[in-house]
Amino acid sequence: MTSEDKLLKAIFGDPKFCPYCGDMLNPIEVRNALSRWLKDTYLCSKCGEFEAYVDMYRQGAKFCFTATICGVGIAVENRAGYIPLAGEKRGRLIPYDDAIKVSDELNSRLREPVNQEKQWAIVASSMREVK
Repeated sequence: MTSEDKLLKAIFGDPKFCPYCGDMLNPIEVRNALSRWLKDTYLCSKCGEFEAYVDMYRQGAKFCFTATICGVGIAVENRAGYIPLAGEKRGRLIPYDDAIKVSDELNSRLREPVNQEKQWAIVASSMREVK
């Protein structure tokens, strides 16, 4: 650890990481994005912008985090498919068992927590054709 790293740790404490992508957050809290979805949680700016785009897409529809074969995705009620959050399109593949744990943890931290039954209902609605 360099002397600069030691000084930063003394000032800001241990580094914190984005719960979505795993990137290190800026040690100055206000330079990160406050999550729209997760209670009292900061994200990296890139993932904060991603949340904003998803909010525009879902237009108030219910959503949940769900494990996919390649990582974690966001399923939006009555919208076909899912939005990759972590995994194939975000640059890091996550083993399925880990993706289940991550999606369950994120669902429990939502402002309106989503249990397993609600998650399955939202995912199922995203798999049928909506007219």
